[in-house]
Amino acid sequence: FVTVMDLDKVLHKVEDSEIPQINKDIAIGYKKIEELEKQMTDMRIRFAEISSPGHPTNRPYYPPDK
Repeated sequence: FVTVMDLDKVLHKVEDSEIPQINKDIAIGYKKIEELEKQMTDMRIRFAEISSPGHPTNRPYYPPDK
């Protein structure tokens, strides 16, 4: 009987404190993943802009005629 009561106490402890904390940690993890995905998208866009043939750094420099 004592064992059943001890298990019940452990079960309540897990349900009441540990599971909500785990869910909170998971939610924070998903938010961080979303932020990283946004940063990666921004970096891909910037890389595409810089590597495009029309970008000023990819045009040969011709000094103005005098």
